[in-house]
Amino acid sequence: MTRHVVFGTGQVGRLVVEQLVHSGAQVVAVNRTGRASLPGADVVAGDATDPAFTTQVTAGADVVYFCLNAVNYARWAEEFPPLQSAVLAGAAAAGARLVVLDNLTATDPPTAVLSWKPCRHTPPPPRRPPARR
Repeated sequence: MTRHVVFGTGQVGRLVVEQLVHSGAQVVAVNRTGRASLPGADVVAGDATDPAFTTQVTAGADVVYFCLNAVNYARWAEEFPPLQSAVLAGAAAAGARLVVLDNLTATDPPTAVLSWKPCRHTPPPPRRPPARR
């Protein structure tokens, strides 16, 4: 039986846990309070910004799921990176596969222009052929 650790029991994390339990996997769901109605899963309270905690709770995990968001969107830049770092540390220590729920949070003023900037590992988006006239 594979062991799955899901950080976050909100809108997405809860559904991930339910699907994993339904598939017969051993599931640990992690949130701040340790309270959630997730039959078939062990629900654990902990601080997902603490690498010691994330390493402990992910020990023996085959897959770790990151389904977290910053508590305060106005403090996203301060609150989100510690969550990412600590969960990554836990997954790495366990040698587990890391599955990340990601999003694009528009925190800039509405006049900001979003653009794609390539990095060496990301292929450019496909170019569409010019429209025929």
